[in-house]
Amino acid sequence: MITGNLFRKVYPLKFGFSTSYAELIASNKANRVQDVGSLKELLDSIYQTKPYLHCIIFNQVGHPYYSKVNEMYNEISNQFVGFKFYRINVDNLDKTAQFFGVKNPPTSLIYGLGSPLAKHVGLGVKNLQIKLETSQALTHNTDFIPGTEQWEGPQDLWRANYQDEQEPFDYFAR
Repeated sequence: MITGNLFRKVYPLKFGFSTSYAELIASNKANRVQDVGSLKELLDSIYQTKPYLHCIIFNQVGHPYYSKVNEMYNEISNQFVGFKFYRINVDNLDKTAQFFGVKNPPTSLIYGLGSPLAKHVGLGVKNLQIKLETSQALTHNTDFIPGTEQWEGPQDLWRANYQDEQEPFDYFAR
C-alpha cells in the first residue's frame, strides 16, 4: 500500500501535472458496444491485451453531455501522469450500469484499480475485482476500491465525488 509520504512524492502537486507520460488510449472513434455479450467480449479482450490499464471510461453515445465528456477525457489524459485510460462508447448506459450492479447511473461511468479516479464505495466491487483480476498485479498497489464517478452536469463536470477528506484529489481540473 502506498503511504501518504510516498503518495505525495508520486503526486507532488494537486494540479498541473506534467503531460510527458499521460496517455489516452482510444480516440473519438472508440469501441462501441451495443449489448452485454459484446461488452463481456470487449472487457476480456482489453484485459488480455492491455493489462496495464488503470481505468475504463464508459459514456453513452448521443448523450447531451457527450461533447463535454470528450473534453473531460482529453483534460484527464493531460492531468494524470502515467495513467492509462480506455474509453468505451455504449448505446445504453443504463444497461451497462446494470451489468456492473450500479443503480441510478450517471452521465459516465469510470472505474479502475489503484487510481485516484476510482471512487471508494459502490459498484459491485466483487464483480469488478473478478474483471480486473488479470490486470491487478500490474496496477499501482494502493487501497483504492474500484468504483464510479458521477458527473452532475457541466458545472460539476470536474468534481471528484470522494467521501474521504484525506484524498489528495478534490477536483480533476478547474
